[in-house]
Amino acid sequence: MTQAEYLTTQLSPLRWPLYAFALEGGGGARAAEFLEIANPPDSAKAWQAYADEVSSLEEAGGSLRDVREILRLDPFCFFTVKLALAAQLFPAYRAVLDSFGGLTLDLALRVFSASREEASSLYALWRSQKRAAGLLFTDTGGGAPLRLRPVVFDFLLGLAAPPEHCAVLTPDAPLYPTLVNSDIPRLIAAQLSVRPSGNVFCLCGAKGSGRKFWVTRFLQEHGGICARLEPGEAFGKPEAMADLAAFLTLTGAFLYVGDYEKPLEALLRALRPANVFLACGEEASLPAAEGYSVIPLKTPVLGFEQRLAIWGTCMPEADAEDLRVMSARYRFTTGQILDACREARESAVRAGGAAVTAVCLHTACKGRLTHGMDKLAQRARSEYVWDDLILPKEQKELLFHIRDRVLYGETVRGAWGLDRRACGTSGVRALFSGPPGTGKTMAAQILARELGMEMYTVNLAMLVSKYIGETEKNLESVFTEAAKSAGVLFFDEADALFGKRGEQRDSHDKYANMQTAFLLQRFESFDGVALLATNLTSNLDPAFLRRIHLRVEFPAPDAETRVLLWKSFMENSRAPLDGGIDARFLAETFELSGSAIRNTVLTAAYIAAARSGVIGMGEILRAVGMEYAKLDKVLTARELGEWGEQLIP
Repeated sequence: MTQAEYLTTQLSPLRWPLYAFALEGGGGARAAEFLEIANPPDSAKAWQAYADEVSSLEEAGGSLRDVREILRLDPFCFFTVKLALAAQLFPAYRAVLDSFGGLTLDLALRVFSASREEASSLYALWRSQKRAAGLLFTDTGGGAPLRLRPVVFDFLLGLAAPPEHCAVLTPDAPLYPTLVNSDIPRLIAAQLSVRPSGNVFCLCGAKGSGRKFWVTRFLQEHGGICARLEPGEAFGKPEAMADLAAFLTLTGAFLYVGDYEKPLEALLRALRPANVFLACGEEASLPAAEGYSVIPLKTPVLGFEQRLAIWGTCMPEADAEDLRVMSARYRFTTGQILDACREARESAVRAGGAAVTAVCLHTACKGRLTHGMDKLAQRARSEYVWDDLILPKEQKELLFHIRDRVLYGETVRGAWGLDRRACGTSGVRALFSGPPGTGKTMAAQILARELGMEMYTVNLAMLVSKYIGETEKNLESVFTEAAKSAGVLFFDEADALFGKRGEQRDSHDKYANMQTAFLLQRFESFDGVALLATNLTSNLDPAFLRRIHLRVEFPAPDAETRVLLWKSFMENSRAPLDGGIDARFLAETFELSGSAIRNTVLTAAYIAAARSGVIGMGEILRAVGMEYAKLDKVLTARELGEWGEQLIP
């Protein structure tokens, strides 16, 4: 039997009570014509015919009986549902009801009741089932036309379509089940076996961590359907919520609610006792849900090997080493990896080639990062390369080692099994110490550039507060957002922040020591790359020195190093130079730091641009004199020697 034949059979007995009501009002002949009743009996016989036909259908199943049993409808309410369905399905029934003024609650009571007393009793019963009536009809007011909600009408027709403001949940993108596993489907099924309805499953995790996927995986393994509701206009609209509640109640479907901002208490009350999947953020608090069991479920965090496997599966054409770097540097969720792969391919096409390069991958990955570091620290950009950094071989090798710790950290910790129990956190922490101007900041910028990472210089003035607890809160924000940025965190003049703890003589000392203790603990647990620079190592707290992985000492440049610095700053530019510049004389005569030499060359360039147009010894020496003045030193004729006459006044 088709659904149409089933409904025709189930609704056919309604012609008798409608005809009986028409007889009492004097319109029996017209009703008999519409309803195709031949040799019309009297009113009592019509009701007896109705009772006989209904009793013969009592054992019949189908959507009508499902509605009656799910909502536990009394005979009158069930009769009203069938009247409304008949009016919406069959023109004959609609015509008869229209002749009575349309199907209203008052008409349904008068058709079904034998007396005013019975009608009054049935109305009271109807009011006691207010929620069921609200789920069934779009408006249950006494004088308003009764019309089945679209979702109820669809259900009775054998359809299971959610309301128009919802959709059936499907995964946004494929997830590779052999690469990522979770107990979430099993935990959901276990809870439902204990409590079949009235559960709020809070899926806690970052965007793209598979919150929707694990719901669909549960549905695949255990059956069922799930409607998806995103926060928007449906929230706070009673009729929209009633449509959704009717769909969930009749079908037994689950509801998935995306990342929410508004309170959900009203929504949960309207839907109770449905089962709801709620997508929460990593740090989101669980909602208040009276009458529900709230079950937090943590989505899995991908490890290095899992990220690498997903990268390789999504983008097999890319260079394996590039994918290894992406997996190590960007601790992405599955969704972020999928998005980055799509963006990298599109970027490669826009660039005019089919091959996905490392630049395309890095650009795509950086576009997936969401963080607030730009509000907390200053982004530092640099074009320096290793050749620009003039340092002894030992110091450069230490810097190379820092780079390698970042690049191969996941290999050592993951593939080789030296995990947190052996290595602590996966972060890299290094200290650059030495006199001012020896290249500490430049080295940090080169490392960040070499690693393809952004460098953020922490502004201590923005962090330190006179109010108790505010400094710690600001520091926590810096470390949290820095981890999200996948960038290099650079603390200049670190001794101002990581200074020694002192004897507690007053409350100020107590809170200062507490602040330092918090900073040390947070610094040690930081999983990113942190570089610190100081001119005063002796001022640092000893506990801090124990927490760094590497220390690089930047020495003041000797004469030979200064020769290289003078040549590097002058010869690696397009500035016009005359042939008489004596770099060795400059290096041996003036004990300047690397940054002072750079500033001197730049100052000489401005002097030359305004005068001769060529940088010579005169311009250089004049610039040296200006640099000496900054340092409260006097440039004497004895120091200039034979070059004294070259000094520009």
